[in-house]
Amino acid sequence: ATTQFVTTATTTTTTTATTTMEESKAQVEHKGNQLSYLFSHPNSGATYTTKLYSSVYHHMFPKEEETVVIASNYASSCAKNNHGQVYPVFDDENSPCYLKQPSSSSTTNINHPTYILTITHCGGHCTTASTNCPPQDYIETYASFEQACRTTSSTSTAFLQHRDNGVYSHENITKAIHLYRNPFDNVVSRFHAARYEHERQVSLRDNASKTSKQWLKSHPNNKLGFQQWCMDHDEDDDS
Repeated sequence: ATTQFVTTATTTTTTTATTTMEESKAQVEHKGNQLSYLFSHPNSGATYTTKLYSSVYHHMFPKEEETVVIASNYASSCAKNNHGQVYPVFDDENSPCYLKQPSSSSTTNINHPTYILTITHCGGHCTTASTNCPPQDYIETYASFEQACRTTSSTSTAFLQHRDNGVYSHENITKAIHLYRNPFDNVVSRFHAARYEHERQVSLRDNASKTSKQWLKSHPNNKLGFQQWCMDHDEDDDS
């Protein structure tokens, strides 16, 4: 399978190919942090891509904190302080959050515009891989899909328990990277993600653990388990 990358930008075109330090500083001070979306269907390689991006960025700018340029719309994957609070990109309760704790100088970069690579899965998919969504749940309008790209989720410490979602402004979104994967590979990846979610549920040892344990038994990590998972979805779609 081949992973392909398409990049788009909505920034204003300049008359020169280079930007002076003074111009760059003014741009950062005027705009502040800018978001560069990394949007994809869940389980399409966003984690691998962010690790690769972080490594390349650190190589290009060795004196800076390489992780500061990576954020996520999903608090469950973000760094947290001792009180369980995330590190937001903006001073907004609905803001994306950093994957790792930023340095004290993370938002005062004067060498180049500060673009934050931000993971988002937008809309048109099940919230969790272990949920069988009916076909109508995948239907999005342009407006609902665009808003879903700007929607953040706050996840509690209990697995798969979500609090209210929030939506941030589109004003600071200036670039986008579209990561897409062979859909057949993605189906297999979603099966693995479903098993992972049930395994996590079993580890909590709560009332739902018994159901997840039974699901894992009837969906082993092999061809038969995958086929059963596909049949489960077919049956739900026909009902």
